[in-house]
Amino acid sequence: MESQMDWLELLKNEDIETFNLNRPDRLDLFGADLSGFSLKGVDLSYTNLEKADLSDCNLEGAFLNHTNLNGTDLTGTNLRNIDAERSSWSESYIEDADFSFSNLSYANFNDAELHNVDFAHATLYEARLKRCDIQKSSMRYINAEQARFSGSQFTGSDLSFAVLKKAKLAKCNFSKTLFSNSDLSESLFAEASLKQLTLEQCDLRNSNFHKASLKECLFESCDLTSADLTEVPAEDQKFKNCTLRDLSSLIPAETPSLITIKRLDLLNADACLSSEHLLLYWKSTELDDASGEEITPLRLTIIKTDAQLKREAFAHSVSAQRVQSCQLFPTSNGWDLIMLEQRSSGIYLRWDQISFSGEISLKAVQRVSFPVPNHLIPNRAKIYKMREGYALFSIQGRVLIFLVSHKGQFFEGGYSFPTALKLFDHLPIVQTKGGSLTPLGLHNTLDHFQTPKELSLEQLCITPIKDSFALSWLPKPNNDDQPDPGLWIKAPNQEPELLFTKTFLLEHILVNSKGVPWILFKRSSNAPATPLGMELPPDMPAEIMEELMAEFMDEMLAEEMPIPLSSGSNVEWVAYNYSTCQEYILCGPEGLIEENFLNISILDQGYVLCKTDGSLLLFDLHENGVELKYEIFA
Repeated sequence: MESQMDWLELLKNEDIETFNLNRPDRLDLFGADLSGFSLKGVDLSYTNLEKADLSDCNLEGAFLNHTNLNGTDLTGTNLRNIDAERSSWSESYIEDADFSFSNLSYANFNDAELHNVDFAHATLYEARLKRCDIQKSSMRYINAEQARFSGSQFTGSDLSFAVLKKAKLAKCNFSKTLFSNSDLSESLFAEASLKQLTLEQCDLRNSNFHKASLKECLFESCDLTSADLTEVPAEDQKFKNCTLRDLSSLIPAETPSLITIKRLDLLNADACLSSEHLLLYWKSTELDDASGEEITPLRLTIIKTDAQLKREAFAHSVSAQRVQSCQLFPTSNGWDLIMLEQRSSGIYLRWDQISFSGEISLKAVQRVSFPVPNHLIPNRAKIYKMREGYALFSIQGRVLIFLVSHKGQFFEGGYSFPTALKLFDHLPIVQTKGGSLTPLGLHNTLDHFQTPKELSLEQLCITPIKDSFALSWLPKPNNDDQPDPGLWIKAPNQEPELLFTKTFLLEHILVNSKGVPWILFKRSSNAPATPLGMELPPDMPAEIMEELMAEFMDEMLAEEMPIPLSSGSNVEWVAYNYSTCQEYILCGPEGLIEENFLNISILDQGYVLCKTDGSLLLFDLHENGVELKYEIFA
């Protein structure tokens, strides 16, 4: 049996057993008329049935894997419980058909007419139903995870109890459609139209309704955690008994309740000082009171430096897991919080204002239009304060891309610095008092500082000083031609200068305190514990060092004075005033910061926050020295 007529004859005789046993691997039945026949259980996999007439045909339990059914007439066809993976039904006319309990994974229904079709309990995993006209059809209990419905029309259809997780429903039109107990998590409804609908008890977590039309649409008892309703008019967002945590919307999102601050919270927190108020913020991992699920809010607490620590922390409406990077800037009324916020519809630059009382208000938000994920990571994205707003800078190859906010308005642009590519790994962008950015700035120049051609830098620091900037670095000892090891600094309008040649310098931070460069550095003398106030050369023989230390301690005991000892590891943080050439060891109330020191943060206005295992210490670097302003016990 080789001819098409022979195979058709078997089908028309409804001799399914003979057909299934003898049919070839591939079969061409283009345009065949099989209307009204009972072909229950037939194997038509890899068969070309394009333009065929299968109306009123009984194909229950048939095998149609990889079958081409494009343009077929399927009016009144029984397709219940078929196995039709990767089948194609494009441009077919399907009316009063039954696909219930069928496997239609990866099937293609693009541009099909689906009128009064029963898909109940069918599997349409990653199926394509783009630009379909779906009228009065039942899709109850379907599994259409990651299916693509973009541009389709749904009229009078039922999607109750459907699984549409990660489904693409962009630009779809839903009219008189039922959504009840549906899983729509991570689904895409961007620019879709949902009019006069009620979505009841649906899972809409991480769904994307960017620019969707929701007129007369009601969300009732739905979970919209981390849903994106960007650019949806507030008057069109109607919620009843819904979960709105971490919602991206003009409607204020729910925030987790207050929590009691724990020791690790303080030790993990970043800080920003404004006036006499210190704001601490950190990523928290905790259980939600309502759902019991693990959440990661961005927690904040505000401490007045002359008052006791508040032991409660409030949360930002944006969860920490969606914050790509953020920075706080002090203002006269509190702080400006600038963050890169990841939403389902893209990355946004968000500008919040935080008052001293802890109230958070949104000032502006703007989508970043240039491609972000490939290059905009925290180490490559910097936010800086300008005269009238803030600037976001990112490096992509040799191009510096920026977005500036000016009184709530956003602008984008780019400048190329082809000669400065080598410096991008070391040299950040900085703000100067005049609002310009140097050394890589809006002036497109590197005249302020030229790096020696063969100089290999590490631990390079930079800070704005008045209308210029200061640089400090440690050269890498790659060859004999390198400068002396130690700490170098270049202050405004001065040549680079070697400050310390001591080899026990471990790391350093450059600080601008009220126009004066300060250098915070950690050092180790590789020697036994040393009493503070006693300077010992690092190359001194051990015998002489021990003798001098003993004499020093005898003198202290004779005067009945306490002996503050440095740590046994001889690691200490030192603040060095570049103008007065004075150095000060950072000490807490109990003496020197011990080896349980964790890290150090530079705050505005010349303040330094040191974290130890037991407390947070706030130091003020001023012209007369270093003062411990505040201690927060962890």
